[in-house]
Amino acid sequence: MWDSLIVSINDRHKLGLEDCLAVFGHVPITKAVKHVRLKEIDTQTSTFTLKFLHTDTGQNIEKIVYFIDNDSGNDIRTAAGIKQVFDRMFRIAAEKRNLSPVQIDTVEYPCTLTDLLIIAGVALPSLCYFYRPALHALFSLVPNPVGAALEKWLDSDRVLQVIILAEFLTHALETLIFIVPRLKYYRVPGEFVPEWLLLGLLEGYGPARRLDAKVRTFGEGSAA
Repeated sequence: MWDSLIVSINDRHKLGLEDCLAVFGHVPITKAVKHVRLKEIDTQTSTFTLKFLHTDTGQNIEKIVYFIDNDSGNDIRTAAGIKQVFDRMFRIAAEKRNLSPVQIDTVEYPCTLTDLLIIAGVALPSLCYFYRPALHALFSLVPNPVGAALEKWLDSDRVLQVIILAEFLTHALETLIFIVPRLKYYRVPGEFVPEWLLLGLLEGYGPARRLDAKVRTFGEGSAA
């Protein structure tokens, strides 16, 4: 009766089903748990059945899960009502696992003027270190005593090395504090993680802002 709805949920909400198995089915999600699928919906008993492969045993296991209390008034006798209940369960389960209900499975590269200016600013000390005329050309644009004093101070390998190292350490710290937790929270697949980390080392906080912005484009209430 619910075949088309089951196919749609299995296709669009793989992570949501995994969250439900963990939170409402009380099955620990380990690397051994694979291919979580919705097998059956039973509106008579207000339950649904999840099926998954446990690679440690090599067996397909079925788990019956109860729908949460339907206090929002959704009619689980209709496909639309069932879908709304599932969407609510997906959001609750993701929240209980401290994960986002949506997944980011791409890399967002710097493209705004702000992003590009930050990258240019980050690259400037290295450029001046390897090509000192760039430093003199930059300060020729501000011919004043303060600029001349600053140029003289920066015209030193040691000073530029310290600035470059400080940039790297600052961005590494920002990556660790702001980007790594978001990569886990937004469930970024492993193949995209190295690029996000490299962008963090290059830009600092910028990739964290783009991760948040990407999620906002999915719309309120979306679930993976």
